[in-house]
Order: sequence, then structure tokens, then C-alpha cells
Amino acid sequence: MPDPKSRARVERLLRGDFRPDDLTSLFLYARDRCDGREPVQEIGDFVAHHNERTKGIVSRSAHDWFTIVRFMAPRFAEGGPYALNGERLPPNTPEFLGATVRRLDNKIIKRDTGLSRLEAQRALPDAIKKLEKNPDGSYRVTPAFTRKEIAIVQCLCSYLTVRPVFESNRLFEDFVATLKSHGLVQKTELRDFARLKTAVELYAVSAMHNCDVRLPDGTRMKLEASPRVNEPAVSVMTSAPIRNEGQPNEVGAVFDLFTVPGDPSLLCEPELLAVPDWAAVELEVKASMRLGRI
Repeated sequence: MPDPKSRARVERLLRGDFRPDDLTSLFLYARDRCDGREPVQEIGDFVAHHNERTKGIVSRSAHDWFTIVRFMAPRFAEGGPYALNGERLPPNTPEFLGATVRRLDNKIIKRDTGLSRLEAQRALPDAIKKLEKNPDGSYRVTPAFTRKEIAIVQCLCSYLTVRPVFESNRLFEDFVATLKSHGLVQKTELRDFARLKTAVELYAVSAMHNCDVRLPDGTRMKLEASPRVNEPAVSVMTSAPIRNEGQPNEVGAVFDLFTVPGDPSLLCEPELLAVPDWAAVELEVKASMRLGRI
């Protein structure tokens, strides 16, 4: 039998009586009943533990981005100490190779190495073991490397990999599938429930906004929502330093973790669009089903 309180919330949403607290309760209900649908569990976890996240796919992706940027940063810095070659690879090379093989497009891996991602992942640990550490902490590729291993390392070291944590469409589809599997949304109601798609996606933005992701080394990466500059969308972003880390003139590389496509003037309340820095305010989805400031 469907949970009566959760079903009542769904019915209220279907009537057009939108209240963000209903989505809060539904995501909390769904996080432990999502049958492995990671986006649903992730947003539910953000709702339950907003201040700081240390695990989950967003945390893993932020950690991967930080690792990738740390590896690539010398290429962006004038006079960087590491030329990107097999004799002097940066000190975090093992971590970088693992992060990039998880995120690089499978077609690129196949094109450059002749291997699938799974084959490259299986071969990578042996290649990493063959790296030799230089006295300054950098790494070098040794003669023990096979041609296949060299091709994998060359491929992974050639790309600055950027990919969203998960697509907004996937989040909504997984959310609906979870509710449907527990009897909270009926098959005949799917078309009407689809009208809530953008509101659900914007709710995810509000749940992630201004949350800190704490990496294993203690580094904190803040998640911030903002309108996209070059395309009509609202995104949740974070950044990792490229140069001048910790200084007033620090330069960072931005990573869009999650994006809701659409004209910000239609997705957001005017009062929010008037705020120059959204990090200074907290967000919620209003009764209008637009994103606004609390």
C-alpha cells in the first residue's frame, strides 16, 4: 500500500498546489527507496545533509575535477614546473589517471587506444604500478610499460575532462520512476506529473546551492548556483584553482555539475536575477515554480 502521507503530497502537486516542502518530503522518502537510482538518492542526501557533503556522486565528481585541474594546472601557469611529458608527470598522476578514465568519453578512449573504457580501467592499475617517482615527487614512464599502457596514459593525459554529474532529464525520470514503483504516481497521472519537471530540477538546484563538498585531504569546494553566461540555463557550479591558489588573484577552472536548460528569466523570479552574486542568498522554488531567494 502506498505511503498515505506521501501520496497526499503527490495529489496536491497534481492539483497545481505547488509547495516546495512537498518535494522535500518526497525526496527524503525516495532517497532510501530509489533502488540504486543515484541522482534521486543524491538529491535526497543533499536535502538531509545540506551543510557539508563528503560522499555521493557529486562529491566524487568534485574530487575528480579537483584532481584533474591540479594535474593540468601547470599547463595553464607561465613557467609551470612540469612539462606534460613522460619524464616529468605531476605528483598526483596516479590519482589523475584514475579520475580521468572514469570521466573521459568512451568514444575518445576507444579512438585513441583501441580499448573500451572497461578494458582501459582494468589495464590502468598495472600501468600505475610501473610509474617511477622522481626525486622531486614527479613521475616518469618506465621502459616496463607496454604499448597498450603507453597508449592509455597518453590518451588520459591529453584531455581536460568536463562532464556533468548527471543530466536534469535523468534526475526527473529517475524521480518519477521511484515514485511510480512505490505507488505514489499512477500511470494515468504521468502526463500531468510531467508538468512538474522543471520545478523538480530547480528544486535540485536549490538543494545543492551553497553546500560545501569536503574532499579527503580537507579541501572544501563550494557549490554555487548561477545563470549560465553563454547559454540559456541555470547551473550548479564549483571551481578548482589553476594558479595563485589561496591568493586574492586566484584563478579557478569552473565545473558545471548540474544544469537546468531554459531562459533564466523564465526559470527564476526577477528579484533573484537582480542579485549579482547568488552565493550571498539562499534559494528555494516558489509557488510560481520558479527559482527565487528565501
